[in-house]
Amino acid sequence: MYSENLKKIRNAKNLSVEKLSKIIDVPASTLWGYEGNKRIPSIDLPIQLNRKLDVNANWFLTGEGMMFLNKCENTHAFIKNEKPSLNIKGWGKRLAKLLADNNETPLNFSKRTSISESRIERFILYSEEPTIQELTKIKCNVDISVDELLYGETIESNTQAEKVSLSTDEILKLKQILKDY
Repeated sequence: MYSENLKKIRNAKNLSVEKLSKIIDVPASTLWGYEGNKRIPSIDLPIQLNRKLDVNANWFLTGEGMMFLNKCENTHAFIKNEKPSLNIKGWGKRLAKLLADNNETPLNFSKRTSISESRIERFILYSEEPTIQELTKIKCNVDISVDELLYGETIESNTQAEKVSLSTDEILKLKQILKDY
């Protein structure tokens, strides 16, 4: 899914692979690998897409919702925002709270997501950054926005973004897609 969504972003912004490469500081050959499903991106890709092009991380991972986040200020000004970089360092605490709030153990969550228990524990203890596949597996099993989980930020009601939740059928389809990888 990420390969198709990456192509959609480029087309929407009328960018070549080379131009996108320069904008998000990722080698063009790497982007070609992502688009051709020959490489699996790290979590850095949606972070860079969000920072540089206002791509909605939920849309990038699931295909649901709006492709781009609309800022209320609509200034289109370039900014330097260190907050996401700092907030992602505590995402493991948010995952731990999520599991605790739902009486879910790392072992049970591991079984639910097919992510190893030791990896789940490293997320919680050290806030190790998940891969795109791991983040997608989490998103397929938890009703939470990626922005809230990774950055502790929720979409404000005064934005034009819509709340998106996946139906059981959509979750099953995503699980099947993941199994096919």
